[in-house]
Amino acid sequence: MTSSIECKNFLRSLQLLNLLIKIGVQNLILCPGSRSAPLAIAAGELNKLGLVNIFNSIDERSAGFHSLGISTASGNLSLVITTSGALKKLFNGEKLNFGITEIKLKSNFDYADLSYDVHIYSNYTLIALISLHILAALLHTFVFKDNVIKRIT
Repeated sequence: MTSSIECKNFLRSLQLLNLLIKIGVQNLILCPGSRSAPLAIAAGELNKLGLVNIFNSIDERSAGFHSLGISTASGNLSLVITTSGALKKLFNGEKLNFGITEIKLKSNFDYADLSYDVHIYSNYTLIALISLHILAALLHTFVFKDNVIKRIT
């Protein structure tokens, strides 16, 4: 039996979100967009089961602040589900809709690839910096024993 790609994307989205819920994510902030539709549908199903809270946000930047506020106030982990790849989409010659207006650039596949590479390297850099920060906090806590964690909180 074969499944359509949409079904596979939905099932993978359920698996991913279920894993994130198991590690402590309790709130999801959804930004509308067709690229994140499988994640949004999976989040809705998990919300129906009472496993996660869902909030909507039109703007991705405000969704980040919304997530930060919820996490700070509740002490629970929050996750923002956004659309992505706007620059890649634009440089591939596709239209980007912003409500009543559209943006369309001349196709430039080199810039599309460049924007994707910048996105990927930025992710790896952010992960490395966060890891370094965590390791430094652990070093101060267990080796130097200077209660840095207590001072942070």
